[in-house]
Formats: sequence, structure tokens, C-alpha cells
Amino acid sequence: MRSAATRVDSSVAADVEVALPRAVRVRVTLHVVGRSTSSGWSFRITDAQGARLRDDLDRWRMITAHADEFTLLLPPGPMTIERLSRTTGPIVRSIVAERDLLLSIEAPPLR
Repeated sequence: MRSAATRVDSSVAADVEVALPRAVRVRVTLHVVGRSTSSGWSFRITDAQGARLRDDLDRWRMITAHADEFTLLLPPGPMTIERLSRTTGPIVRSIVAERDLLLSIEAPPLR
């Protein structure tokens, strides 16, 4: 995982302004062909520069979810979403997150 550090001279007064974009809701629906529900899955989401926005497989947090429909809060703009599951192959989608985006991900089961 990438990290960054900045050294600041505390003897120099400076105003710092950080502007964060308002998150947008992206509604996601998962479907595994031939099955009524998808079994456990995880996500890795990176922005256009490759910075991780979400990584369920990070060594400090292993997350497996089981919902077929859910909402993600993401910064607006281009990104890559990778869905990982033991019952399907990995699925990689490039999207542009925007307000009220509906994202449907369909996966064939592993044979």
C-alpha cells in the first residue's frame, strides 16, 4: 500500500485548506448467473491514479459480504472496481462515479 509523509516546520505559520469532493451514492446490484444469490464477495476500488479507495483484502482488514444489493459512497470521477469471490472469477469494471449511478455486475459461476 502506498503511503505519504510530509515534514512541516512548526516555526512557520501557515493556513492549510483541504477540499474534499462530496461523495456520490452508487447503487450496486450483484448477480451470479444461474444462482438466486451470490455467495461471499469482496471489493477493491481504486481511483484513476491507482490510489485505493476501498480494499477489502488489505492485510489489516479482510471483509467478506453477502448482500446482493447495496450502496457505496464514493468520490465522483473515474475509478476501477474489482469484485472478488471464491465462487466466480474476478470481475473488473471501469466506471465514472456520478450521483445516483446504478451499477449492475453479472458474473458467471466458476465451473
